[in-house]
Amino acid sequence: MLCTSDFLVSAAVAEFKGPDIFGVVRFAQVNMELARIEASFSGVSPGKHGWSINEFGDLTKGAASTGKVFNPTNQGTEQEVYISTCLL
Repeated sequence: MLCTSDFLVSAAVAEFKGPDIFGVVRFAQVNMELARIEASFSGVSPGKHGWSINEFGDLTKGAASTGKVFNPTNQGTEQEVYISTCLL
């Protein structure tokens, strides 16, 4: 973490390692209202793919323990948010 006089900057990295797909997602909080998210994956077949940011990184019960899909604007249902924001 980097401290400034007005703000504490924090960052996190998530790595995905599977038999065929590998990836890294980097999160950096720029200020109190803005976060930068960078993702890079390899081994993914061509076409559109979905991914989401959830409340928790807890996989003890699979997707059931990851919490709600991140929805900063609180618009639409969780399913609508997933469909509209996660297809790349």
